[in-house]
Amino acid sequence: MARRRQTVTPFDLACIAVVVHALTARDVVDAPGWVHRYRAAEPRLITGLGADCDYGRLIAAEAPEVCVHHGVYFEPEMLDRGQPAGRE
Repeated sequence: MARRRQTVTPFDLACIAVVVHALTARDVVDAPGWVHRYRAAEPRLITGLGADCDYGRLIAAEAPEVCVHHGVYFEPEMLDRGQPAGRE
């Protein structure tokens, strides 16, 4: 059975970059240089929904600051999901 190759979109790269950027900002370490290159064409939530609806504006208003650079927004609590025990 042949493997299907998955396509990585520019939006996927912007999503990865914004999460890495937010984690490094939270932990006060330098972000890798590649992180700053990736931005969404239009402001969107990390789920892919547009950020121009009421819900999108609500999420964007509470999102980490670095989200503005990438045009990809998410709830700050997302960064704490899956934290090892004792890290809060």
